[in-house]
Amino acid sequence: MSDPIETELEAPASGEPASPAPSSGWPALEAALRELARLATAAHKAVEAVDAATDPVGATAALATLERLGPALHAEALHADALKALTTHLADAAMDWRLTRLAAFAEAAAAAGLPFARVTTDELRMGELTVRLDLDRGEATLAYAREPLQTLRAEPRAVVEAVRRQTAALGWTQPADAIFREFIAAYRVLCAQTGLPLGERVNLVDLVSPLFYVRQPEAFWKKQDARALRPVTRAQLAWDLDHLQAARHLEADGLRILLGTATGGSTAKKQSVLFLESAAAGGQYFLTFAVRRVDPAPGSTPPTPTPERGA
Repeated sequence: MSDPIETELEAPASGEPASPAPSSGWPALEAALRELARLATAAHKAVEAVDAATDPVGATAALATLERLGPALHAEALHADALKALTTHLADAAMDWRLTRLAAFAEAAAAAGLPFARVTTDELRMGELTVRLDLDRGEATLAYAREPLQTLRAEPRAVVEAVRRQTAALGWTQPADAIFREFIAAYRVLCAQTGLPLGERVNLVDLVSPLFYVRQPEAFWKKQDARALRPVTRAQLAWDLDHLQAARHLEADGLRILLGTATGGSTAKKQSVLFLESAAAGGQYFLTFAVRRVDPAPGSTPPTPTPERGA
């Protein structure tokens, strides 16, 4: 067995000069070396993260860490130039990757027979729903009338299936005349709750609760059967009003639904107003709802009502 390695310095021979005592700057030098080692390890891991990224967007995010380390490492000009070239390359690759992903969404929609349109760089239109993409986080949010419905993984086929399910849930089979009668009944319930006379304007979004009440089938109230539940959300409220407008069924049986537009500062309070896509110029926010009695001329086609101005 070999002798253990000596860890202590041998004493100087007699007559030899003693080694100088450690400088008072040694602790600072030691700390600087430790910090340099830490930075070198962090830089190495950052480079590995860039190489291991599954897509250019992830690589670009990993590269940001490496760029932040640059000044601390006092990178030389050659290193800085290489880092700049890599940054430019990854930015171009990320853009190409985004365009490829958008094309994949278009192809998936076409395969499912869904109308598709690209609204902005991160917003799509599939069928009657809006799809907002966050490719950096790998998420897609489905919405109708600017009301969020679901957030899921931004995978084209999964998004298409979610669009179909959400559209089917909003568009459950119910004829326009039945929906119209439900709105009239819900309005009467709300007027009774608030003490307002029939014909007065109420807040449009306040119809969600009374509409839920009048919409539930008998099976739900008798057995509390969740399978019979018919949810009413802000998105559902907007969907039904948009489709009543499209069917020209905002007037029937001598009654007309009047919608008051949100103006001025009222539009800033998004929880108090509701966006309807069927309004002119691609949609508009509405604030109030009222039902008024009308006397249509015999044999005439009821006109499309002009929204009254909200308060």
